[in-house]
Amino acid sequence: MLLLVVFILFLPHVYCLGEELSDCTEGDLHFDYSSCDSTGGRWVFLVPSDERVCKLTNSSIPKRVYSCEKTCPSGMYLNLRTQTCEICRKGTYSRGDTLDFFNWPSIPKEMSVDVAFTDKVPDNCSKSSWRPNGQYVLGEVTTGCSVMLSMKLHNLKDGEVFFTYSVEDYGTMAFFSVRSDRCSQIPGSSFLLQRTGRNVYRDLTVRVPKGNNVLQWYLFSEDSILQYLFGQQISSIKIARIRITGTPPIVHCTSCPAGTYSDVDGASNCTTCPANSYSALGSSFCTQCNKDEYSEPGSAHCSPRKPCTSMDYMSEWTKCDSSGMTQRKWTWIEPMICNSETGVSLPSDEEPVPCKFCPLGTRNLAESTLCAVCPTEITGNGSEYQTCVRCASDKVPVFGLMYDKWSRMPPGLRSWCSDTFSTSCRTWQLEQNSIGVGVGLSPTAVASLELSLPAGFIHADDEGDTDIFSSVVLEPSIPNTLLQFEFEMLCEYGCSLLLKKSRPRGAARTLGEWLGNARLQNYTYLIKDSRPVNFTWIFHKQPAEGVDVHSNRDHVRIYRIRVTNAAGFGAIGCQTCASGIENGKCIPCPRGLFYEYRMDEITHQGVVNCTACPPDTIVSVDATTTALSTAEACLPCEPGTKAVRNSFCMVDTLPVTKSGVMYNLTKLLQGNHTVRGINLFTPSGNLYYHEYRLTLAYGENVVCTDQTNPTQQYSVQSVICRQTAVRISTHPEKIMYTTPMSLGDRLLRAVPSNYSAEFWEAVNKNLTRAGWPVDILGRDVHYLFETYGATSDCPNGRMSVVTLRCGPNQDDMWDMNVNDTRLSPLGTIDLPPACPDGTCDGCFYQFLWTSPNACPICRDQDFSRFYGECRYGKRSIHLAPPFNCRIPDGKVMVEIETCPILTTGQIVAISLTFLVVAILVGIICLCYRKNKRLQYKYMKLIQSTGNKMQPTSCALEEREEDTVDSFGRRVITAGDGELFHITHTEPPPSEKTNSKARRISPVPKLQLPKLGPIVFKSKSDSDCQTLPDNEFTGRA
Repeated sequence: MLLLVVFILFLPHVYCLGEELSDCTEGDLHFDYSSCDSTGGRWVFLVPSDERVCKLTNSSIPKRVYSCEKTCPSGMYLNLRTQTCEICRKGTYSRGDTLDFFNWPSIPKEMSVDVAFTDKVPDNCSKSSWRPNGQYVLGEVTTGCSVMLSMKLHNLKDGEVFFTYSVEDYGTMAFFSVRSDRCSQIPGSSFLLQRTGRNVYRDLTVRVPKGNNVLQWYLFSEDSILQYLFGQQISSIKIARIRITGTPPIVHCTSCPAGTYSDVDGASNCTTCPANSYSALGSSFCTQCNKDEYSEPGSAHCSPRKPCTSMDYMSEWTKCDSSGMTQRKWTWIEPMICNSETGVSLPSDEEPVPCKFCPLGTRNLAESTLCAVCPTEITGNGSEYQTCVRCASDKVPVFGLMYDKWSRMPPGLRSWCSDTFSTSCRTWQLEQNSIGVGVGLSPTAVASLELSLPAGFIHADDEGDTDIFSSVVLEPSIPNTLLQFEFEMLCEYGCSLLLKKSRPRGAARTLGEWLGNARLQNYTYLIKDSRPVNFTWIFHKQPAEGVDVHSNRDHVRIYRIRVTNAAGFGAIGCQTCASGIENGKCIPCPRGLFYEYRMDEITHQGVVNCTACPPDTIVSVDATTTALSTAEACLPCEPGTKAVRNSFCMVDTLPVTKSGVMYNLTKLLQGNHTVRGINLFTPSGNLYYHEYRLTLAYGENVVCTDQTNPTQQYSVQSVICRQTAVRISTHPEKIMYTTPMSLGDRLLRAVPSNYSAEFWEAVNKNLTRAGWPVDILGRDVHYLFETYGATSDCPNGRMSVVTLRCGPNQDDMWDMNVNDTRLSPLGTIDLPPACPDGTCDGCFYQFLWTSPNACPICRDQDFSRFYGECRYGKRSIHLAPPFNCRIPDGKVMVEIETCPILTTGQIVAISLTFLVVAILVGIICLCYRKNKRLQYKYMKLIQSTGNKMQPTSCALEEREEDTVDSFGRRVITAGDGELFHITHTEPPPSEKTNSKARRISPVPKLQLPKLGPIVFKSKSDSDCQTLPDNEFTGRA
């Protein structure tokens, strides 16, 4: 309504300013209309294409249209003046209320292109864009870039968008979504586009609601996934056709593009002109080219035919007939673009010749164009068995394939060709001495040759665990198992040959790529395991601008394909056994043994015996025919693995370090585990995240899948893999997985941090970069894996490490002991905090597995012991483990031991007591003995003086005192202390019963003089008086 008011107010000024201009004619005007109002109607009016050329008249007055939903069927258009549907004339067409884009000379004006990139992209995504390419619009994107093709719509009613697309390579993340005019995503209208394969197209139909909408085709590439997996640096998508219904009605018919025509009125589409004809814009018929001209289908003009040369025809060999004959014929390269009248003509067909025999190890099938594998036991002698190998009685056959004759298609090979824009496509052709493709191949076509080996390769021990193909386990195949092919490629204007390897239901991996000319050469690929595998050669042209691809002879030829030790194929040679033949096979050594050649020291002759490899090594050679030394035959297991019967290596679940620390990782090394990365968003707002799957279990692999193609899903099997999870808008609760990739194909080592000083330093450096604490004690256990293949960004391939760390989980209390029963035994697996999507550089992925089961086993010397009280000869000992080790299973934490009734202290105290008592008793005895000796001497003295009269008393001299002490001794002392007298007195009669003295004879009193010897006085001395018995006097 606002537009209408502005137009009415502006109309008088137009009249005033345009008085000098002529009136506008119908050709100077075009219809326009306002937006639909609340009543469901709108205004329609004529406006000049250029207001400076003419002036408006009364016929330009706006008209009211009372229905905005007026539409017309296909083949008709809406006349805005009369508001009626009218039929389109010849040379034009109409889709009615449908927009249709199927020819792409340029990007339609209704569409826009946007490119987004990060600051890390060095070239600012200069190679990423949407480009028209005639039959399709091509979207290309490099790593770190995204491109978007958008189209704004105003639908008058609910409609649909239908488009045809092709996503060629694995790993391409292409989205389509329908958004409102406010850029909000409409529920159920966001899709992850499926992978289709090279030059294979798929259709998708999505509902478009009434109103203003935005259609978006979005292409995204992340972190060199394509380059790593498939050798591609650019991911791409092709859109061949876009058709939208529910749009406003067509107000005029569209002229048929050049190269097409419509010869009826009311045409809904135009027909493409056939080859050797042309048409101009808006034609109702096609014009044939002159005889000396040519054109491709859908051409706008004819080109002159050049004289034919030998480069314009090629030879073909007919299939072998029932009589075993083949013939070489010559045909023009289609489409024929040369003039045979002014140039050379086709050579005559050659005479039939006998077909060449089938390759060695295969035989001819009667009345067939194929070869078959020779039987194991050949009983016939017919000509069809001439290429089957018969070995002598002392030799056994060597199996494999050697394809060097190409009259019939050998077994295991098949070829096909795909071309969306052409009904004819040339596959690989048998050429007697080679198999080739390229001459006459369209640039939109892809020719493939596949060699299938469903039985894999002959294993070194066919009776072993051949069904176990875990990457954790090192299980070698026979040495010198390889794929080898001889080829040459002649490309003047650009072509490519790819060799890819794929597992059944697995993703293909590029082994080699050759661009342009490649001289005659041999390519060899060593087979690393014995699993079933497919090898595919893919050839396609890359035409240069302005070059007619049909006129060039770019091609590739393969002359020989050789695969050794291929199981399920025929014999291609014979070999001598080392120790005889049994049941048609070499007598093998027992499992884990090999034939060793030694020189006998006595006979000086060579002796071959079955010998075992040293511990932790496996037999890496054929145990049936080859006699080698130990160094040549035995392959050491990787650190952290152990040999099982010297046949294969497996992860050690009970590792022991050099310092004697032991782990029990049995519970951790079983089952599969999933780790989810952080939520990521594309520049267009699509949510996705990476999901990691891993296992350390023996004999198991995890699987990551691509679910974008429900009819042709593929998967990646490895020890560690990553897949991208995308939410589906039609089912928000459902997750779709895409872009699977392997992060761990083979175990390199499983060792603790202190395995070596250099390794410890590297481990702590990586832990620090990832944002985790370093390993101070050196007790973390690291499982390091590698992937096969390398890129320019990751020259050593991608590597992953799973670090097992002792400790409680993040959800548990940090101060819990690892032996707490409340802890989860499996723990948690975390991604680096500093790089929450799993990697910091795109080449090295890290996982930290924290679990109580990752703690080392406590040794006896690690426990603290607390002793209980000894009772009745026994006591309990309570064991307390340290914080950083785990109690062994079945360990008794309370021990009972015998103990003595008396403690050591008590025994010492008692011993000392007895010693003291013994010493005292000894002293007493010694004193008693000495006393007896004195008594004896005293008695002898008494007896010797018994016949002499002894005084019984002695008078006291002046200044002398007579005293008796408490021991019954009488002491006579002088007043000045110079003299003293000691006298023993006899106890009173009352005390005689309590003293030993009563049993002693009276001792005569002795007087000790001060100087000189003792002098005894006689009875006649007047100054003395008789002393009582037992008294003596002495003077000192």
